[in-house]
Amino acid sequence: MLLGFLFVPVYLHYLGVEAYGLVGFFTSLRALISFLDLGLSSAVNREIALRSVSPEGRSEMRDLIRTLELVYGVAAILIVLLFVVGAGWIAEHWISVEELSIQTVRTAAIIFGITLGLRWPVALYSGVLQGSEKQVLMNGISTTVGTLGSLGAVFVIVLISPTILAYLYWQVAMAFLEVVVYAAGAWRVVTGDNTPHARFGMLRGIWRYSASVSFNSLLAALIKQMDRVLISNLLLLVQVGYYSTANAAYSALSIISSPLAAAAFPRFAALIAEKDESTLAYTYHKLSQVNSFLVAPVSG
Repeated sequence: MLLGFLFVPVYLHYLGVEAYGLVGFFTSLRALISFLDLGLSSAVNREIALRSVSPEGRSEMRDLIRTLELVYGVAAILIVLLFVVGAGWIAEHWISVEELSIQTVRTAAIIFGITLGLRWPVALYSGVLQGSEKQVLMNGISTTVGTLGSLGAVFVIVLISPTILAYLYWQVAMAFLEVVVYAAGAWRVVTGDNTPHARFGMLRGIWRYSASVSFNSLLAALIKQMDRVLISNLLLLVQVGYYSTANAAYSALSIISSPLAAAAFPRFAALIAEKDESTLAYTYHKLSQVNSFLVAPVSG
């Protein structure tokens, strides 16, 4: 995340403000359609944490992951088709460009859709690693892939082709690597002798929680991302680029708070399953204090 933030000036210099605005628009669009996740990534995080405290639950983990893999696979295909079909409309009727051609924007939308489809199951595998409290392994994967993605993108646009399409093609390659590595890490953590099978009846036990999380996620995405989506239609794309640059600075705060939240969630779920309310309260308040102590001075 820090590399991505520090490389913003490089992207602006080589790609141009307008092309960077297109990247910002796609990023907001990705957040808006996150409701297709239906809260399942948070649900699997919670379910893995709950099932890890009982022998019976541990034996069901592999079937749960295989079931959700199929759900995420179908959603990924729908996302790709959505962008393929809607790319022309986005380029011709939504975004106002000056330097970029309509064909470039249309192609960029399709490439982004493929990238998003490839990365869609990563949320599932991240939920498995977080629920298993394997944050060190997950952070190792995330850091490695993120570093390759940022450094590779700079290498591509500086030495090969300073275009938005070259940048997006590199993102496709990194998306494929990311989902493969995350899947391998998740299946390595969830050990067992049984061959995993899809059991869609297992979804009945998590749909209520999943639906509530999905609603909250959609509401948050609308509040946090709708501004950039709207101004991409109301203003020129170059102005969206300036807006996205300011947003990148603000988003850097999540570098501090996100790791705390990722570590806390599965521990909270396990403590709730064990009905250990005193430890839960103590951990919650201590982490809240740490988060405030770290974030507030940086925000100021």
